[in-house]
Amino acid sequence: MKINQISISLKSAQANLDRFCDVATSDREVTIIERPAGANVRLLPPMSYQP
Repeated sequence: MKINQISISLKSAQANLDRFCDVATSDREVTIIERPAGANVRLLPPMSYQP
């Protein structure tokens, strides 16, 4: 698979994820948090986050 095809696939997957859940990312991991119906979930930064 070509890189541009992978990029398009990832964008499509991200769009689908955005509809149903929030995705929290850190340097080492991606956490998918399921959104209850109608809820507006706010994600906190990783514990190591320093403003």
